[in-house]
Amino acid sequence: MMKFWTAVGIMAMTAGAAEFWVSPSGDDGARGSQAAPFRTLERARDAWRGLPQAARQEGVTVWLRGGTYELASTFALTEPDSGTAAAPTVIRAVPGERPRLSGGRTLPAAGFVPVADPRVIARV
Repeated sequence: MMKFWTAVGIMAMTAGAAEFWVSPSGDDGARGSQAAPFRTLERARDAWRGLPQAARQEGVTVWLRGGTYELASTFALTEPDSGTAAAPTVIRAVPGERPRLSGGRTLPAAGFVPVADPRVIARV
């Protein structure tokens, strides 16, 4: 497993700092690069947690592409996830894009139909 994380760390290094990219249309099996982003914040968090300490010395930036991220559970971070004052972990939107974190689910309009059952109408 360490070889995988080391490879992710090397691929994520850009200009001395580790970067991971996340997109609602991404894939958690991807590299987390700009060209092959992760799909979830959880996957990005797991990737930066797996970096060797030396790879985090310049900080970590997680870039969120625009779109809606439907969170299935609480997105938990711990104190070490924040990095340090000199090498912080920063989660930010890609300039000009608007990521939206949602704790709910989007329900398709087609899933709603008028109530026709008189018993249900009587209860409502």
